Amino acid sequence: MTQPPYRQLCQLIWLGSALLLAMPAAAQAGTVLKVCVDEVPWLPYTVPDDRRPGTMQQLLQLTATELDVQVVSSYKPWKRCLQEVSSGQQDALLGAGPAPLNLGLSVFPLRYGKVDPERALGAARVVAFRRIASNVDWDGHHFQHLTRPVAVPSSYPLLIDAARRGGAQVDDGGKSSEQNLGKLLAERVDLAIGYENDLKDATDKHFRGLVTQLPLAISEDFYYLSFSRRFYTAHIALAEQLWAALPRLRKSDQYLQLISH
Repeated sequence: MTQPPYRQLCQLIWLGSALLLAMPAAAQAGTVLKVCVDEVPWLPYTVPDDRRPGTMQQLLQLTATELDVQVVSSYKPWKRCLQEVSSGQQDALLGAGPAPLNLGLSVFPLRYGKVDPERALGAARVVAFRRIASNVDWDGHHFQHLTRPVAVPSSYPLLIDAARRGGAQVDDGGKSSEQNLGKLLAERVDLAIGYENDLKDATDKHFRGLVTQLPLAISEDFYYLSFSRRFYTAHIALAEQLWAALPRLRKSDQYLQLISH
């Protein structure tokens, strides 16, 4: 009897964990890892510039250096990253959230059948901004007083899902926080939803005194290095070693010094 794909994947990840315990630290040294990164800056986590990497890029590079893995980054629209990881053209996504879409096309670190936040690259808060005079609000579960859609950056399924769970109609036509805050001021939407650092940075540069952040965060989610199924199947032990090193290196003095500059 054929097993469901997700169950097969869980068994594959269990096998990878077992292999991790049995393999030496230098397993598959010298492997090239092709990583797709969003071309839109996601501060401070990812920046589409190898000379000024974000915190998640720095953590991945530390991990890869320790395991003698060569990281080759490509900066593309997130939708294209998803397509190329799904097809196996790219080996991994950097900063992927565990939305159903992403879980369906790439492999995340699992523990007891659930995505393991201990082996995440980091966490980010999702927040909402409204016009200064607006009474639109968020009670932690549902949006209140909405009369228009809410703006969410395109290609971010976790943010889109969070907005819809709160009862909002979603406008995901904008690519950046600046575009969505512009829609907010033009009264095309009632809220701009996005990552806290992105929205604060855009507000400080262009919209100071015109918009304000809602008191309660929409969510706080973990983000991961997720592998294409093709890469994970071919390099199970190495993928598991990369994930296993992340919690230790995330707390290391070397990483903390890197991100403090």
